Amino acid sequence: MNWHESRAQLPPEQPFWAVVQCFGNGYEFSRPGDTREPTFDEERAATMAALAEGATGIIYHCMHSLQRSPRFEERFAELDRIAAEVRDLTPVLAQVDAREQAVVQSGTLSVLTKGGRSSCWVILASTLREDQDVVLRLPSGCTRATDRATGERLPVRRGRLHLRFRALDARVLHVR
Repeated sequence: MNWHESRAQLPPEQPFWAVVQCFGNGYEFSRPGDTREPTFDEERAATMAALAEGATGIIYHCMHSLQRSPRFEERFAELDRIAAEVRDLTPVLAQVDAREQAVVQSGTLSVLTKGGRSSCWVILASTLREDQDVVLRLPSGCTRATDRATGERLPVRRGRLHLRFRALDARVLHVR
């Protein structure tokens, strides 16, 4: 079950806590070097996709085995980077859901639109392992989009935004 399906099982007013795996299976039964751990990009994509699907909280599930990771310190630093990114999004996430949501017309993304009529935020996340071309239909009247992280202005044509989306990526757009 993915985040979208999980959220759909709950009433809209019920909190939705997503549990993101941050350990490699098999630490108890194999040598740590033989166990594949989730990458930073996988954990970030899972976190951002959960938020874009309406998660109201995130839990990182590491069992008791993460300490056996040969990259223990690095792994915790990576999770701290993701947590800092989520913390920076708090003002966006605290806004009301936009009355009109951005809609993915082509591609596979998790998407959440927050804010009012004249200005809103669109959180996008891909858990796919390959790049993709995406078309978004933006809320009515939106003619400008800016990538929050880079400041890049993105071309909006007839209320649609065409993006090249990297594998396991997430973006936050300010749309007006």
